[in-house]
Amino acid sequence: MTDTVHTPPDTPALPAAVARRSMRDVAFGLLTAAAAALFAAFVIPAFISVPGNVKAAPLSPAFLPYVLTGLIGLLGLVCAAQAMFGRGVPKEDGEGFDPARHWPLSALLLAAVFAAFWWLPERVGMLPVAVGTMAAMLLAGGERNVLRLVLVAVAVPVLIWLFFTKVAMVPLPEGPLEALVAS
Repeated sequence: MTDTVHTPPDTPALPAAVARRSMRDVAFGLLTAAAAALFAAFVIPAFISVPGNVKAAPLSPAFLPYVLTGLIGLLGLVCAAQAMFGRGVPKEDGEGFDPARHWPLSALLLAAVFAAFWWLPERVGMLPVAVGTMAAMLLAGGERNVLRLVLVAVAVPVLIWLFFTKVAMVPLPEGPLEALVAS
């Protein structure tokens, strides 16, 4: 007697055969993890001052940056491991998609986002800058659904802003919104 598996007709088919292992994903994951390690080793200690009288690590101003940097590094390692040991990229995925196709324009947009976060928060406020740059990055990433773009570009920065200002009690530049928020 042989074992046979019966699959109902409405069951989705298994993914297509593996076309290739994604070495881009491996490189991206490892570079992300390395960048996170360098950020934790050099940038956070150099630019975030920690008072000497902080007794509990979660109360330190450097705690959240270290946690977020660690999570980014961990996600990079997961991405690399998934690309190395996972099932691979199915044939239909990635067909016709080349993220490096417009890299000069993407690099220019990223420089503009960094410049906006450098110069605009004190003048305009952190929240409007975050909403604008989130929308720009979503557009650059290929998001074309206007409703989804607006929802994500507004909801994510607002939730992060509320966490930092209301829960973590971190004062962020509010610009002209300060009068509205203070009320």
